[in-house]
Amino acid sequence: ATVGQPAGDGLLVGTPLLLAEGPGIPLREAAAKKAGEAPAFAEGYPYDPNRFVPVIGEAPPGTARLSVVIPCACPGGEPELLLSVRLLESVSGTQVPVTASLSGRLLRRPLEILTLELGPADLPAGTYYLHIYAEDKASGALGHAVTTLIIPSR
Repeated sequence: ATVGQPAGDGLLVGTPLLLAEGPGIPLREAAAKKAGEAPAFAEGYPYDPNRFVPVIGEAPPGTARLSVVIPCACPGGEPELLLSVRLLESVSGTQVPVTASLSGRLLRRPLEILTLELGPADLPAGTYYLHIYAEDKASGALGHAVTTLIIPSR
């Protein structure tokens, strides 16, 4: 996923990256960044690969808490982003209770990169959709992103 300059007056919310605790694999860029390109993956999704591993597909068994890295781009001055989350069970669409707290904020123009802690993740096995809603308090701009969370059978 890439996050570039926001189009027009909108708030752009990038694809959320789910992270679980555990040693990961450092990512290597395939080519050098050229002028006009979207930010490199590591610029938009900073995390410590010695502490976290990206959740691609199923969450690792026994995962108690998840971190979510969300790159956002907002036009204008300093954004004041407010985030809210909803977790929906994929088959029924039922909203599942989840707690989220802001654990990190990094400004890398044009991006503001936010990290949320989700948990506890005591969810039954299944597929869920994590919706992240963002609002810039200063401009009133709104944005939304969604990702899939798969909890494996134990």
